[in-house]
Amino acid sequence: MNFLKYSMSITILLSAVMFLFSCGQKGNSSNDMPSSSANNGDGFVIEGLTQNYPIGKKVLLQKVRGRQAETLDTSSIKADGTFQLSGTVGEKTFGRLLIDRTPVFLILDNGKITVSSDRNDPKSTQMSGGQEINSLQSLTSQLQGSRLDKNFISNFVDTVKSPLVAYVAMSNLQFAQGMDVYEKVEKRLKNELPSSEITQDLSTFIQQNKAQAQAKKQAEAKTAIGSMAADISFPNPEGKVMSLSDLKGKVVLLDFWASWCGPCRKENPHVVKTYKQYKDQGFEVFSVSLDGNADRWKKAIQQDNLIWPYHVSDLKKWQSAPAAAYGVRSIPATFLIGRDGKIIGKNLRGPRLDQKLKEVFGEV
Repeated sequence: MNFLKYSMSITILLSAVMFLFSCGQKGNSSNDMPSSSANNGDGFVIEGLTQNYPIGKKVLLQKVRGRQAETLDTSSIKADGTFQLSGTVGEKTFGRLLIDRTPVFLILDNGKITVSSDRNDPKSTQMSGGQEINSLQSLTSQLQGSRLDKNFISNFVDTVKSPLVAYVAMSNLQFAQGMDVYEKVEKRLKNELPSSEITQDLSTFIQQNKAQAQAKKQAEAKTAIGSMAADISFPNPEGKVMSLSDLKGKVVLLDFWASWCGPCRKENPHVVKTYKQYKDQGFEVFSVSLDGNADRWKKAIQQDNLIWPYHVSDLKKWQSAPAAAYGVRSIPATFLIGRDGKIIGKNLRGPRLDQKLKEVFGEV
């Protein structure tokens, strides 16, 4: 995902693993899948053959869970280009090999896996082992060509034997576009790997994202054009409580920002210019900061010459109550409020704000 603005940092338990697989996400395994552990009850062995890597370069094997990575074994590349790693896992999980700086992502199970990697052509990396690893390799090869569409992924998760591989395919869909696919994979995991950490994490991920989607929908309804702007009352830098409702009868730009937000600070000179241009016609700015440090907030107000008197914050960063009231999940975010207290514009900045204010006030 690309964020052009500073966005709310929401903890997503699976996000790192989702990133691991070809700009996508992750997967899981199935009980009816021929497990490589059936062939080797002593644990796993990963045998690697490399080309164009310097002798002695380190190779790491990590277990990955969300944003966490636990090193399971280390090795180094020998003179003949080979390496070997071994260990034991209590349940199938997602693993990451780091061959020098080349990542190789796999489903880790007790058994034998072979990996080949050319430093000069990382995309040519291949892995083989049991049917599950081979299925993952086949999917990975398809993902390198292009991003798979939802219909393909939906059919794939229904038919692939391993729910872990289904998970990897699912991860190439954004949740908002493929909630039904996520729920299908969750159902498979609950049936086939009910006690797996991956099953638990996916269920948590789905519950959180459903709740966030519902909250966003409710916030959008409350801040729809034509709806009454919710009142907010919070302290200014001197501790005096200031209320948005005090400005009823004026045209108000409700501006969510923070001292640490680069795009916000870049926009501030334009807001200052706009304020000076229209303040005598009944225009006001009500700034809500998502700062957590009062001194930095105050310093930014001075540095950016934010001369209007209405600045408030509860200093709770992304736990900001006024931000929650308006469904703000990224900043800068603005709401233009008319004299009657109704919202007449959203996320207006630069020329778009200028144009809207010309419509409201006429040429000044």
